[in-house]
Amino acid sequence: MKNPYFYTDNDDKKQTEIQASETETETEIKPEFTEGEIIMVADGISQITHDYTPATKYTGKFLYDNTNVMTVGIGVDTKKTVEYKNDDIISVWFIKSKSLLSFNAKIKNIRKADLSDKFDIDDITSELNSLSKYDKYILDVLPLTEPEHQQRREFFRMAMSIDVYYKITEAEEVDNIICSELKFDPEKANETKKAADSGILEKERGYTKLTTVDVSAGGFKYYSKDKVKDGIFYKCIIIINSEALPAVAQVINSTPDEDYPDLYDVRVLYHGISDSVRDRVIRYIFAKQRQTRSKVFGRIF
Repeated sequence: MKNPYFYTDNDDKKQTEIQASETETETEIKPEFTEGEIIMVADGISQITHDYTPATKYTGKFLYDNTNVMTVGIGVDTKKTVEYKNDDIISVWFIKSKSLLSFNAKIKNIRKADLSDKFDIDDITSELNSLSKYDKYILDVLPLTEPEHQQRREFFRMAMSIDVYYKITEAEEVDNIICSELKFDPEKANETKKAADSGILEKERGYTKLTTVDVSAGGFKYYSKDKVKDGIFYKCIIIINSEALPAVAQVINSTPDEDYPDLYDVRVLYHGISDSVRDRVIRYIFAKQRQTRSKVFGRIF
């Protein structure tokens, strides 16, 4: 059963309704997670618009559940204090079956993690920020709403520059690529990144490098000096941090840019991409959102 009450920062009435419905919520709502699944925590906003998603404050993992209370761990920059306290409403974001979902939850207890919690962040430091050091905190949270899909478009999009290596691929070859070459392999991803850095992809393997204008987990946009034929397929290598990630993409359209008439906006959607690669793209976007948000606040204060 879907809980009809969604908290927003400017709606005190609904906040009261959430609190009043908490007893009913405890028996009806229980999101399903697997141990160690990565989650993102933001302010208590349960809906996004077409062009906006709440800025993620913390990244962490689902640890375990006890009756109706869920326990999650988050990484907090050692130079900062936790922005939440008991009884605050938060939104918890996660990736499931190629989709971004979120639900609202109430913090029942928050404390620093100890060894008995077995909360390790070594494997998510790229999503946090490898240049920072982190304290680990444990949150016991009570879910207040059912998880909801948060893609009003297929995937949210963010202005971002990343390198993508591509080469045009014949349509009849696409299915073979999807079956044989798109499975994520960490060792191969690192080796291919080195080949990109050394110029081997362009000099010896026939790839061309582009730089994106914006990125989503569903595709990307870039500028081109020449019009690109709609419908053609690209075999892509997406550079995210120290990894080179494989995908097959298709050009949806190529139109003159409104601000730069000598350039074309080329919009590309992924035609074939593994769940592991898509998840990495989404987490990278979240990480960049946090960095952008921190810089904005730094300028203000």
